[in-house]
Amino acid sequence: MVSGEQSTGAAIAAMQQGGVVFAPYMELPQLGPEATDQHYRCIDAVNRAVGERLASRYAVRVGSPAADPRTRLPAWALSPGGPRVAVHIDAFQCGKVLGDPGSVAAKSYTEDPGNEHLGVVVLTVHDRTTGNAVIRIRGEANEGNGLAAVVGAAAAAIEVLVPATN
Repeated sequence: MVSGEQSTGAAIAAMQQGGVVFAPYMELPQLGPEATDQHYRCIDAVNRAVGERLASRYAVRVGSPAADPRTRLPAWALSPGGPRVAVHIDAFQCGKVLGDPGSVAAKSYTEDPGNEHLGVVVLTVHDRTTGNAVIRIRGEANEGNGLAAVVGAAAAAIEVLVPATN
């Protein structure tokens, strides 16, 4: 699922010309020790999958999460220098582990036992000259386990920005 699809061509052209700032998922889990290890493995898996796919096609810089005191936007989202486009991992689901800006939690879905095979990744593409989000992409995958599923979902989402070459 893509919103802002009309901006995809311009974003790809800007990334080909000037590269991209990659803003990995950085929300830290606030969980008990029993869930933290799996959550960190999921964060690592989604960040690697998106970062490696972007780097396979474009010059990538990892963005700083430091916020500008005037605008309160992170440096990766708004900056006068460097690449014009930033790709941020907004949220993910890695089996039963959820990561999103509003809540970071590992939950058990007793009403839907099939969730352990589901992966979802939500990417937002920002225009760094304005800081505005211009494209929102959601990728999904069902795999053997949460880690494989989130990697598959990342591949599905990033395919919009890194189309396969013939």
